[in-house]
Amino acid sequence: MTTAASTQTGQLAEDAQALLQWFGQGGTLAQALGLPARELEALYALGLGLYRQDRLDDALKVFAWLVQMDHGQRHWLHALAATLQRMGRHARALQYWGLAQWLDMADPDPTYHSANSLLALGRVHDAATALRQVLRQCQGRPDRVLLTRRAQGLLQVLQARLPKLATP
Repeated sequence: MTTAASTQTGQLAEDAQALLQWFGQGGTLAQALGLPARELEALYALGLGLYRQDRLDDALKVFAWLVQMDHGQRHWLHALAATLQRMGRHARALQYWGLAQWLDMADPDPTYHSANSLLALGRVHDAATALRQVLRQCQGRPDRVLLTRRAQGLLQVLQARLPKLATP
């Protein structure tokens, strides 16, 4: 190996180490690239417009890029997961609902949407477990009455069809 190649390899290793340290301290790729938050939010609005127009492939690209740029934005994870779910890509949607849940364990929305994807995948027992978790997450939260009703209704339907689900 030449001295120039060795120097270049050493610099790449230093750069990779610095980038790992940056991410470890909560930095994002968007910050590293100097992308302003207002531009990223404008792209998010574009993605929502595409989603509403049923241009799901295009919306998916926008939301996936945004999540790559800043993986800590829950609303971007929600948008990506919802798009995947609407496209019928439930196993992949579950991964992003899980990431969104991890960012805020008290938020019942990812759990509820995960239950719907679990049902679509035929994982009825897992869906029932998720719905019970939604009910726990919504407990004592008047702002979550509608979601509580939805989860209760879906759980009752599952329990009526599969009596073994009646007990947790």
